[in-house]
Amino acid sequence: MKVIVDATIVSREAGSFGNVSGSIDLSAEPRIGDTISFNSTKAGSDLPPGFNGLVRVRKRVLTAGGDPHGPLIELEDIEVQSVEDAQALISYLEHAFN
Repeated sequence: MKVIVDATIVSREAGSFGNVSGSIDLSAEPRIGDTISFNSTKAGSDLPPGFNGLVRVRKRVLTAGGDPHGPLIELEDIEVQSVEDAQALISYLEHAFN
């Protein structure tokens, strides 16, 4: 099932760093409180420092009339230690999940 995920990346060093969003495939539609694993088996995709790959679903937004890209799944903030870790996280997510 396709869903659109959205999360804020926060650095302990610098505060709010940025936002990641995009369409991903999941085996089922996640509910509030569920955890999505972003652990990838894709070659060259090692988890960046400070990120265990697990992110909890905070909110689910369903579009009236349906959305061909699936529901919007808002995730909890992803917190890492440094700006470099935040940049590595973004690079990891882009490479592993487009």
